[in-house]
Amino acid sequence: MFEDIERFQTPDAKPCIRTISPSDAESTLYRARRIFGTSMILQVIDAPAFVMGPPPNHLATAGRMNPAGISIFYGAFDAETCLAEIRLPVGATAFTASFQLVRPITVLDFTVLDNAVHRVSLLDPAFDHVSEQWAFLSHFHDEIGHPILEHEEVLEFIPTQV
Repeated sequence: MFEDIERFQTPDAKPCIRTISPSDAESTLYRARRIFGTSMILQVIDAPAFVMGPPPNHLATAGRMNPAGISIFYGAFDAETCLAEIRLPVGATAFTASFQLVRPITVLDFTVLDNAVHRVSLLDPAFDHVSEQWAFLSHFHDEIGHPILEHEEVLEFIPTQV
């Protein structure tokens, strides 16, 4: 389903898969973590990269895109998105951190699919496949974007981990 995914672009030709380099405008990624108590605040102050970065594999819990035990860095291009993703209860505390790229990374930007177009003709034999692929990717984007209640995470994350 991800074969030739680079064909999906915004009308101004921004592709959904692209490489971001340390010198690019989008080279800063943000991450947010909910803070539980004073001891965690002190941990963030003492070792911000350890606490705010991806967890070691043995501490990694299941997420939308990873099973437990597989560490993934979940980040965004702005701090507001990170805070929205962690869905803080009223009165809760969180830290946000920015991370500057030190080497190029390849990203799959699902937000591009919101306005994506593909340039495959109706007469092209690949049209049906491309249309089905776009429908799948759009549904997948919706699936990973909808809120999940804390007590439902284990089962609700399974379809997007596969």
